Amino acid sequence: MTEPARDAKESVGPYLILRAIGAGGSARIDLARIDRAYNFQRHVVVKRPLEHLRGEQTFSTSLRR
Repeated sequence: MTEPARDAKESVGPYLILRAIGAGGSARIDLARIDRAYNFQRHVVVKRPLEHLRGEQTFSTSLRR
């Protein structure tokens, strides 16, 4: 499943979301980039809970592990 991120300027903390990589029953995986000094860039993968699970403490604890 490769689809562009809904908003090209969406960010999570210091990470700029570039595009969605995939999603499952509980989380979404996005390709993101972090920009630092001297034009340093690193691509990372960000895993985020789906909307309906964001308020659940047990899921949040599990995701952090």
